[in-house]
Amino acid sequence: MDTTTTNTPSRAELSRRVGYSLLASGARLARLFRMPAAELQEWVELAYFHELRAAGYKLREVSAQMGISPRKAAQLSARLKQNFLDPEREVGLPRRIEFMLWAGPLSAARLYQVLPAEDPDAIDAALATLVESGRVVEQPGARVTYRVSGAEARLARDATAARVDGLNHLVAGVFQAAYGRFFGDAAASFARTLGLRVRREDLPELARLYEDEVWPALRALDAAASADPDAVEIDVALCWGPSALPPFDVGAASAEGVLESPTEGGES
Repeated sequence: MDTTTTNTPSRAELSRRVGYSLLASGARLARLFRMPAAELQEWVELAYFHELRAAGYKLREVSAQMGISPRKAAQLSARLKQNFLDPEREVGLPRRIEFMLWAGPLSAARLYQVLPAEDPDAIDAALATLVESGRVVEQPGARVTYRVSGAEARLARDATAARVDGLNHLVAGVFQAAYGRFFGDAAASFARTLGLRVRREDLPELARLYEDEVWPALRALDAAASADPDAVEIDVALCWGPSALPPFDVGAASAEGVLESPTEGGES
């Protein structure tokens, strides 16, 4: 990402340009699935509401930030609780809590405070999932706290929810890189997109490269930083896929049963 221009745009203009670029992938998917513009707008609005609530905004603050009425904010809150995001959050919340615990042990009460948008029962359920999977252990004391076990076992998760959560994590990593390069700590951000050709029989080599070389190297870097108070928390996104879009209209094909919802496992 080269941010050098002859006429440097204002921060407000640049934020809109970057935001437009980040929204482009959602618009492309909407085109493929023939999604009406009104529906796409609804999802963008709901996603904005979700982001603000996850950041700890109260409903009245959400109304002011989004420029909507309190009634509209309440309607969005009800939609967020009733839609398909609930199974997804069962996966995403444990991951968020585990990441927070890497910084140090926390009690359930403290997690309630730092995750005000989450229901305490959902936090308790996420902690139970993490403990059961061996990724987090309880530390007895005057107040029970939880710490990361260091185990590398992966959470057992519903296939579709796991893949959507993986997508959320990937997109978050892309956002962090973009924000860092344009607005934040450019020195701690990195982004490269490589276009290359790979024989079909060599595709498994990409996965092997990650499992045998990239992941061990990243794990070693994380371990080396565990006792460093000045360590930088970063998100690393690594992905690949065919450059070409499907050679058919997904919206039309799905109506004929050509496109089916994924049922196999695997992470995004």
